[in-house]
Amino acid sequence: PGPNPHKVPAECPAVVVFGERWALLYSPYAAIECVVGRFDAATNSLAPEWTGRLWATDAFYAANIAREGAGPAVVLGWIR
Repeated sequence: PGPNPHKVPAECPAVVVFGERWALLYSPYAAIECVVGRFDAATNSLAPEWTGRLWATDAFYAANIAREGAGPAVVLGWIR
């Protein structure tokens, strides 16, 4: 099953904005999941356009994002 940020407990949420799209990364006490879509400030919701795992296994966990300005984003996390 794909990620469902409304029903799955989310640990270590991180958000990065790429133009009009937002990426939400979170760990549901397992592998890092990612939701990419457009954020609607009026409803305070993210309309998913893509969902999936950031890494093939749960070895990469608890993501954080580093980014300076409009440059590339670097994802940091724990390796188990």
